[in-house]
Amino acid sequence: MKKRLYLPLALIIVTLFGCSVKEPDLECISDHISPISQPAFYITSDIRAGTFLSSSCDDGCCALFSHEDYEIVQEVFHAEDLDAAFFHLTGQVKENLKPVKVSSYSREGYRYAWTATGEDGMLICSGALFQDGNCFYALSFLCQADQEKEYREIFSEILSSMELSPV
Repeated sequence: MKKRLYLPLALIIVTLFGCSVKEPDLECISDHISPISQPAFYITSDIRAGTFLSSSCDDGCCALFSHEDYEIVQEVFHAEDLDAAFFHLTGQVKENLKPVKVSSYSREGYRYAWTATGEDGMLICSGALFQDGNCFYALSFLCQADQEKEYREIFSEILSSMELSPV
């Protein structure tokens, strides 16, 4: 009786060796991610008295200067291209902004203006944008629409004073 029990058990064991668990086919993807280059310049400009630094990033790539009537934003960032840079800054495409090309120390840049809706109503905004091939450097002003005429000359002077200094 024991022999009868061993024979089917032996047949089952012999047939189980043909079964195996298949290893999943793993696909290896090796993407080379190039590190984002560090900015070669930093922004300098003639920020007026009465304007104070209200916040900044730890890496030094952004700063917000506040005045009782307006704000100034300095930003160094990476973008795919010029269109992406304008969209990052304004939320609008380059064609709607109609930027004016300017030159400063052999660097091409742009001056532009746009409107936006703020907490207290319509904002008038203007800015300057330069690039060095790797990074974009922007200086932007935001103020209430009814105060724009009062500060237009100051904004223009500060935007004109914007320079890129080597790190």
